[in-house]
Amino acid sequence: MQNNAPSESDPIARLKPGQKVLAGHDEVGEAAGVVYRGDAAFLHIIRYGAGKDELFVPVIAIDRVVGDHVYLHLDALDLAAKPWHEQP
Repeated sequence: MQNNAPSESDPIARLKPGQKVLAGHDEVGEAAGVVYRGDAAFLHIIRYGAGKDELFVPVIAIDRVVGDHVYLHLDALDLAAKPWHEQP
């Protein structure tokens, strides 16, 4: 019997549009999907609140995906300090 469940070690396989994205303890937006530039994969986030509406964070910044939540290795200040709003 084949197991079609997403791999625990592959966060991209566990991503779904609409999952809440957390940076540190702050919910910063919702996952919209994955964008690729060559072999590099970026998590596309529709951000909540003021500022840029979209963020593109390298998937290596994902700590874990649990249910409807994506946890990043970054905190909200890290997201403000880089040009994550530039589409790859």
